[in-house]
Amino acid sequence: MNSDCQLIYERYRVVSRQLIFEKYQNAIITTESLDSGAMTVEQLKDYLLTIKRPTPVTVEIESPARMRKTGNPYNGAIKRSIINGMAGGDYEISMQNRELAAHADDDNYEATLRTASLWNGKGKRISPLVIQHIESGEYYLAIGNPRSGTSTYMFEGQPIEKSALSPFLIAPSVSQKQTSAGIAAENTIQPRYPLLKNIKNIKINNVNLQIT
Repeated sequence: MNSDCQLIYERYRVVSRQLIFEKYQNAIITTESLDSGAMTVEQLKDYLLTIKRPTPVTVEIESPARMRKTGNPYNGAIKRSIINGMAGGDYEISMQNRELAAHADDDNYEATLRTASLWNGKGKRISPLVIQHIESGEYYLAIGNPRSGTSTYMFEGQPIEKSALSPFLIAPSVSQKQTSAGIAAENTIQPRYPLLKNIKNIKINNVNLQIT
């Protein structure tokens, strides 16, 4: 067995059809933890690293609401949202393909959207599903063109209607980088990159996991 095969063998093994990630020979994800539906953020990250192909996911996220601060009496409100989509696609390549399609009449056109431009060069894809911010070191889940479910808001521990927050909420924007490259607004790709530590629940590979 050559050294590359030996490394793969030491880091990954399959037991009862459950892929169990091992790091430095210490099992950090076990079949029991998957069956129990409970997992830490660190375990979630390591589990996601074992997945090597695009995978459907549904995630429940809790994060600070994107709001203007000036004159905002609800600064610090929390948004809880459920989104689902395909995690792990190469969305940067998809952007390039759509750019080229938008300029199909120009045989000499070269794509301007580059994979190295993820977060202006500050994002590093370390696996199909996981992105790491090279400055903060934080880990994110890559989800392409997700479909959003119901969102709710909390302020000072109590539910609050979105209508009360609406004057201060910052609306999602269409990617100017993509539209500037000639991609029509309705054809732009709007991937989401939720911070792993903001994920409260996730359904992946037909397993429901609560993140603690």
